[in-house]
Amino acid sequence: MDELAARVGALCRRRELPAPTRTVVGTLVVDRPRRRVHRAGTLLTLTPKEFGVLELLASRAGSVVTRAELIECCWDEMAEPASNVVDVVIAQLRRKLGAPPLIETVRGAGFTISP
Repeated sequence: MDELAARVGALCRRRELPAPTRTVVGTLVVDRPRRRVHRAGTLLTLTPKEFGVLELLASRAGSVVTRAELIECCWDEMAEPASNVVDVVIAQLRRKLGAPPLIETVRGAGFTISP
């Protein structure tokens, strides 16, 4: 029990590094505190769901984010994983982000944004 208490105390003393307030991926800038997204200097108008999906993809740029991870992080527990809600939001984001395409589909795995 003493060791458990010591470990919990050590974890509580550790400081977490503050999350970056801005994520920059190429010409895309995601400003978390202001909930704003700029692409090549142009302010984009995104819905809260679109912002959440884009924020997750940008924070993990270069890595594949699965549909299940997107649903888990950006939707509540009432969302149906079998529906095409993720595909719809990705399509809306692609349209709003414009050319050249920024979000890539990794067939059979998920989505990624290349740094």
